Order: sequence, then structure tokens, then C-alpha cells
Amino acid sequence: MSDAAAATPPAAEAAPEAETKSARALVLDHLIDSVEAGAQTVVQVLEATKLGRAAVDQALHRLVESGEAERVAKGLYGQARSGAGDGCSG
Repeated sequence: MSDAAAATPPAAEAAPEAETKSARALVLDHLIDSVEAGAQTVVQVLEATKLGRAAVDQALHRLVESGEAERVAKGLYGQARSGAGDGCSG
């Protein structure tokens, strides 16, 4: 039994947060953390989050739809500016 515990890879112990967070949360965290660096390309988000392309694309789409992120240009995303609404009044 101690062999099984010893066989656990250190990476799994070092980053349990990445396993429990959704792709959306990981992408949003990256955009927030990189706000000073400016808008991020999809490739930069892919490299930072270690997620697959489909997961990143879907997360970015949903974040833009919800107003939490904005599409600055084709393939370029950033955290939504504070106070920026979705244009709906209610």
C-alpha cells in the first residue's frame, strides 16, 4: 500500500486546484492575472491554462457572452472593463 502512495506523481499533489477548477474559471483567472500585460491571444491562454483548444474556445465564448471578458479583436481577449455593461437595461 505504501508503494501506491509513493507512485502518486508529484504534479498531482502540487496542483490539485487545476483539477477542481472549471475551464471557465481557469481562463478567467488567467485573464485577470494578465490584465497588466494586456489582451491575450488564444495561444497565450492555451499555454497558460494547459487546457485543450475546444475547452479554451468554449470558455472564452461563454465569458464574453456573460460580460466577464471581452473580445478585443479576432483571437484577442481580455478581462471585461469594470463598469462595462452588456448594453441591456432593465
